[in-house]
Amino acid sequence: MNVKARVRALLLTDHGTLLLMQRVRPGVPVYWTAPGGGVEPEDASLEAALRREVFEELGGQIDAPRLALTWDDVDVDGTVHRQHAFVCRLVGYDLNARTGPEFSDRGGAVPPV
Repeated sequence: MNVKARVRALLLTDHGTLLLMQRVRPGVPVYWTAPGGGVEPEDASLEAALRREVFEELGGQIDAPRLALTWDDVDVDGTVHRQHAFVCRLVGYDLNARTGPEFSDRGGAVPPV
């Protein structure tokens, strides 16, 4: 069985609002998602992957993330995507610092307001 680890940031504001990103991809209906993505071999931990993903997608920094939920999604080819969702606060961001490939090769995203 092929298992790929993924992380998601459930970003809360000081008012308790959950921040999501609206994704725009060619040929796919617009949808909302929590920032995150795949864990890379160079990531030292799930938390390191989460921090990298938040920076790539929002140019953001987060406070101490807490694991809230883990679940598996299975692709049609049988690949298991083990999703790890962390609750954390976005403590700052600079959209000009984003580096994620989703802003150049997969249509883009609209950051949280």
